[in-house]
Amino acid sequence: MWNSKDFEAIYSPKSINDIVYPNEYSKTLIEQLVTGARPFPIPAGKCGILLHGILTCPLPAVPN
Repeated sequence: MWNSKDFEAIYSPKSINDIVYPNEYSKTLIEQLVTGARPFPIPAGKCGILLHGILTCPLPAVPN
């Protein structure tokens, strides 16, 4: 039975592997940023990441 209270808890991403990526490049880029393999922010001035989509809330999946 549909329960809107549990929906976010059940279906929110728990790790970066739970996110649907539009292509392999995007997935690799996020993996590199999260693991520290790619430095961020970079000296060239990029200091933000914009993730968008329906019910996309990956922030809890990013480790401290």
